[in-house]
Amino acid sequence: MTQVNHKVAIITPTYNRAHTIARAILSVQAQTFPNWEMIIRDDGSTDNTAEIVAPYLSDPRIRYLPRKENKGVNTTRNEALDAISEAVTVVTFLDSDDTLVVDALEKALAVMAQEPDYAWFNFPARDEAGNTRTHLTSPDLIGTPDVFIKGTEIGGEFVQFLRRDAAQQLRFVDGLNGYEGIAWIRLASQFVCRFRSEPLRVYWQDTESLIRVGTKSRRYYDNQARGLQLWMDLFGARLTVLNPHGAALNWYVLGHAQAMLGLCAESRRATWRALRLNPRDLRLLRNLVSLMKCWLGIGLAK
Repeated sequence: MTQVNHKVAIITPTYNRAHTIARAILSVQAQTFPNWEMIIRDDGSTDNTAEIVAPYLSDPRIRYLPRKENKGVNTTRNEALDAISEAVTVVTFLDSDDTLVVDALEKALAVMAQEPDYAWFNFPARDEAGNTRTHLTSPDLIGTPDVFIKGTEIGGEFVQFLRRDAAQQLRFVDGLNGYEGIAWIRLASQFVCRFRSEPLRVYWQDTESLIRVGTKSRRYYDNQARGLQLWMDLFGARLTVLNPHGAALNWYVLGHAQAMLGLCAESRRATWRALRLNPRDLRLLRNLVSLMKCWLGIGLAK
């Protein structure tokens, strides 16, 4: 299929990004490949995002879908995926505080045309200064589930391009912020991912992402505990085989989050699992302290 037969959907979740959303939109409008639609799903912004976006809606390729309730970035991405038009053949993602390089769509489609056996491609990201934001051990890496689970061959920021059949199977975990890796591992079990080496996304560092939280609140630890528990329930056994220290890290972080929530028994079990895999990790000391505070009922997240 040639490029003229394609239409690309660009999924952009946003929340209180009035100060960056125009930059993201302009990078899409500047694309050398013109046949796209940009779906901006607003996760209940309380700033003037709608006001900033309004002038750009004269471009019929841009759709702004606001929602009053804040439900989290994963639900927002899923809702945007559900809104793509019938003509779309390729789907990609752009956070509202990032940009695409000017020929990102054109280059991605060219690669996809050259390798029709793959339904899903990952390209690196760079920052605004041109420095890479991606760890990739091989420019021609094939992304099997084990590659994503092990986590040592890849890391950092990417931009994904999916053929429509793969995008229709992609669902992020509703109710969580972050932990997109769960969705990508599940997708990799159906569609093997192809990594390429040319950066197509610009990762700007002038604002926090939609999943970062400035203070470690109870909400933060609750999201962390639920996300890591699900991740380990699904993939922990395989991670223990592929990367025991990586599994230990997850158990240590999960145990600390559970202690901060007052879940002392759960924290003890997670910390014990981590200890058995990597007793030399200094996080053990942190967990023991947080466990003691948990049992005493002090220092819990508010």
